[in-house]
Amino acid sequence: MQMTLPLFTLTQRKIITFCKLAHCLWISTTGFNNLLNSNPNKTNYLEFKPTKGLGVDIQLKCDNTFIPTNTHTKFLGLIIENTLSWKSHIDSLIRKMSSACYALSQIKHSVLNEPLKLIYCAHIHSIMSYGLIFWVTSPLVNKVFILQKKIIRIITNTNNRDSC
Repeated sequence: MQMTLPLFTLTQRKIITFCKLAHCLWISTTGFNNLLNSNPNKTNYLEFKPTKGLGVDIQLKCDNTFIPTNTHTKFLGLIIENTLSWKSHIDSLIRKMSSACYALSQIKHSVLNEPLKLIYCAHIHSIMSYGLIFWVTSPLVNKVFILQKKIIRIITNTNNRDSC
């Protein structure tokens, strides 16, 4: 396996470059020992960088194929961005919660309160609380909690102006 990585004069970049090289080597040797092959055409990586400022372009090459860098990726159900702003994850969460909110508002007249609470706990609360420790510090988190209050108002059949 032939890999080429650019060399940087900064010590921090050398460490990052070495770590990426070591990780690629670990994947290739582990895959070889376990009779697994890595597919460089389906492989990508994230380079975490600040939201403002210039990042250094790192090009990773494995098996004569350049591995592209992405701005975000889905990992264990969390959408992780290279700036760690969690905007994509929160947008995805709001889409899921909005569809559940609509479904609850449509069935609330034909179902008692207990099944609505069960639906909330099983579907809405579970997707909302998964990974909360990571994305709760985002400034966009208020949108999620406002939608949660709307859903609770639907379940309790209270007015929009009532506190919940």
